Amino acid sequence: MTSPVKASQVEQGFLYEKTGTPGWLRLIVRRHGDEVVYTDFTGLSKCWVSTIARWVGAKYTQLKAARPFPKEVADIARHLEAR
Repeated sequence: MTSPVKASQVEQGFLYEKTGTPGWLRLIVRRHGDEVVYTDFTGLSKCWVSTIARWVGAKYTQLKAARPFPKEVADIARHLEAR
């Protein structure tokens, strides 16, 4: 996905890559209305869905993200396993 992501397009279970920062991914663990819980390389956090949408440059399924970013996806998976 090359166009900016709208808040309505932020979905649970997808990885979002930060614009201008290749490989910086956040996995949406849960979305409840305008709030999302995500995990990245620093662990679990919460924010407003509009905040995530503003910086998103790409949206991936976990399978598609694992091809170009295997280490990053594995690191995020470890954070989920640790909780």
